[in-house]
Amino acid sequence: MINKFQIISGLMALVAVSLVYFGFKNLKLELELKPSQANITAPLESDADWDDDGLNNREESYWNTDPNNSDTDDDGYLDGEEVASGHDPTKPGPDDEIFSDNLTERLSSLALSGIIEGSLKPDNPNFVDSVNLVIDDILLQSDLKLLAKPRELKIVEDTPENIKRYAVDVLPFVRSMVQDEGKRIERLFSIIKTVEFFDNDKLAENNAEYTNLLQFLDAELPKMRRQIDFLQTSEVPDRMKDSHLAVLGFIKELTSNYASLRNARQDPIQAMISLNNIIKMLMDDLLELLTSYY
Repeated sequence: MINKFQIISGLMALVAVSLVYFGFKNLKLELELKPSQANITAPLESDADWDDDGLNNREESYWNTDPNNSDTDDDGYLDGEEVASGHDPTKPGPDDEIFSDNLTERLSSLALSGIIEGSLKPDNPNFVDSVNLVIDDILLQSDLKLLAKPRELKIVEDTPENIKRYAVDVLPFVRSMVQDEGKRIERLFSIIKTVEFFDNDKLAENNAEYTNLLQFLDAELPKMRRQIDFLQTSEVPDRMKDSHLAVLGFIKELTSNYASLRNARQDPIQAMISLNNIIKMLMDDLLELLTSYY
């Protein structure tokens, strides 16, 4: 996973982009509210909280909740409590989480919530801590999203025949797989430098640079999945189990990150994180992995 401090300086730019993509077009800036009869003397200011649910009137307008009903979805929780815990105050549980597994949409929601609530306003004394929490959340969700589910290996006894078969069949395959990855990353770098993840026009389906990236990934991902299938179904001597699992886990994680690049138009933030992951894995982790393996 990339170091969170590598992206702190770029977070607010990502927030700005995500706000443009998803946020401000949905944000209601004009209040057309009237206090209930019970609150007839309540002030009409946007920072008033007529129903004492933890959301002021402007926040009620953003979340599309009833400013005169402290529990809009009638599920037993105050609207403010639901927003604070990441749940939709207009939809009863249990499937009422606000955030999507699309990291760009998730960042947009986190940023808008933080700006409205105040923790992500630059003049907030806890602004840096709030930014760090947002970064931690996005990177954690990325890790969870890319995590491959393990499958059982075919473990065999450490007989001379099994060890020799593994050495003849699997070791050359791993060597070839690494050579393929060297060519793959060289080709990726030649394409990716011309792709601008946060420019909607340049991520259009008919854009040449993005089309080249899609064609590259559509050609390479099936090869990577076949490599995974081979490693997954090979007979592995017990003494090689841990090393084999490490190589298999590496190529699975690498494939997941490549697959996320395929979805760059829908989730540019995940694509950027995945690109950083790919670079780190190939530049920092691969040599150590192969040294241990061989």
